[in-house]
Amino acid sequence: MTDKFIPFTVASHPAASPVFAPHTAPAAPAPSAPQPLTPPPINPGPATPELSLVRDGDRVTMIRVRCTCGMVHEIQCQY
Repeated sequence: MTDKFIPFTVASHPAASPVFAPHTAPAAPAPSAPQPLTPPPINPGPATPELSLVRDGDRVTMIRVRCTCGMVHEIQCQY
């Protein structure tokens, strides 16, 4: 290395200081208190599955099953 070498730093080149100014991250927000975990509201169905028949005269045309979760399943009967 020669004596003429001057390393490039902010102090050695004042015009470059705005470009090489250190950036700091914004302050992080304070952590909030944890919220208690609560399950979503449940729309309970019947305690046991319900079964009903839809008739056309003496013939059963549909079987309707209401699940304990609240869903209704309809089964079409074809003869």
